[in-house]
Amino acid sequence: IYRAILQMGNEIRLLRDLITAHLPSEGMMENPVEEEPADTDANTLEDMEKIMIERVLADTKGNRKETALILGIGERTLYRKLKKYNLS
Repeated sequence: IYRAILQMGNEIRLLRDLITAHLPSEGMMENPVEEEPADTDANTLEDMEKIMIERVLADTKGNRKETALILGIGERTLYRKLKKYNLS
């Protein structure tokens, strides 16, 4: 149960980061403009998660340890997700 709770905490942090990354900045709130979503392929939470992992991996030049740290997940979790999304 403890491991499951820790995993849920990691997933919640990842979701929080995904959501806040897609929120408009305060300056944009004053003059809202309708725009197309940046990632029209991100229809599901899993799609968004995969895109986020790909972006952070690219930003870290493939450094998986740093990627896991930035995403707020464990390295083992990152490896499972890489396998799940065929990113390895």
